[in-house]
Amino acid sequence: MLPSNVDSYLEEFFERYPRFRFNSSAPATAQFHRLCDSYNWSRNDKQRLDAVEGFGNALSQSFNHTYGTEVNDIRSWQTICAVIEIDPIPNNLEECQDVSIPFGITRHVIPLK
Repeated sequence: MLPSNVDSYLEEFFERYPRFRFNSSAPATAQFHRLCDSYNWSRNDKQRLDAVEGFGNALSQSFNHTYGTEVNDIRSWQTICAVIEIDPIPNNLEECQDVSIPFGITRHVIPLK
């Protein structure tokens, strides 16, 4: 289960678009595509490109706020393992990282702009 604060940055992002009703229980990327459809943005539309950047920043901020930005913090990796339901949760950093990588979670920090 994701921590409760994970949606705050996403909610803030979607609030910029008053015609759109954000559903926090649906996947964020599905909500973003629904937003684009509701505003009839084409793929190369300047407004869509701006929204892509804002959405990416909101996702990064949510991730960083929830898990931190320190790539070698065992607690952060254990939280990730708990969220992706690794059982038992490893007790050392390398094992946490090794079991998380098949899920697409890397050891690299994504800097905010």
